[in-house]
Amino acid sequence: MRVKTAELKANLSRYVRQVRESGEPIEILLRDETVAYLTPAPTANSNSREEQAERMRLERAFAGAGLACEWSSQHPLSRPKPTLAGDGSSAIDSISVMRAEKDW
Repeated sequence: MRVKTAELKANLSRYVRQVRESGEPIEILLRDETVAYLTPAPTANSNSREEQAERMRLERAFAGAGLACEWSSQHPLSRPKPTLAGDGSSAIDSISVMRAEKDW
């Protein structure tokens, strides 16, 4: 199923329930371009073959959209720690400096 971001925003609860019940991922579109997938969370009893097939399907979809897909052994909901810019400042600091230099 393909859903535009505005429709997803307006009916998020409904789509989350649908993914949970059907197990089928939802392709999220921004201006008719795929930007993300809403997929069911892995369960403790999920089949490794099914997971591998799903990963391969997602990798192909990402590649078709010109994106790379990196898999982590961490918990699927964990977020990577922010990395520092080459000059040692955080990305937020770099953005603040760039904005301060701008002559609005």
